[in-house]
Amino acid sequence: MALDYTALAAVATRLIGENGRAITLRRESRTPDDPAKPWGPSDTTAAVAGSADGVQAIAVTGVFLDLERTDRQLTQAELKQSRVLIGPDPDIPEEMGPDWVVDDGDRRFEVVSSKPINPGDTLCYYELLVTV
Repeated sequence: MALDYTALAAVATRLIGENGRAITLRRESRTPDDPAKPWGPSDTTAAVAGSADGVQAIAVTGVFLDLERTDRQLTQAELKQSRVLIGPDPDIPEEMGPDWVVDDGDRRFEVVSSKPINPGDTLCYYELLVTV
């Protein structure tokens, strides 16, 4: 018998909505100005699929959590990182990488990694690791 995680997904969505803040997930196109020199400057106005201005933006609610380590001290790099929990949204891609940023109005965080939390094939929330 498989477990039904639908109730857990509803609780996660409610808690993120109650305790989160408005943020925007953004992805800019990173087309090199000179394809022969991809390490050079990028044209961030090139079109992103589904976007007219080169920027894909998704407004969501997110909860920021500090990283915690009980077995050792955090490294300097880890001190600049946070976890962000975002409820399920059909516009959010399953995988987000360094071409995505989290904008909370005051600051921009670069997405280091993301993963959907989906036990039993029920999407409960996304967990993003971000850095300042």
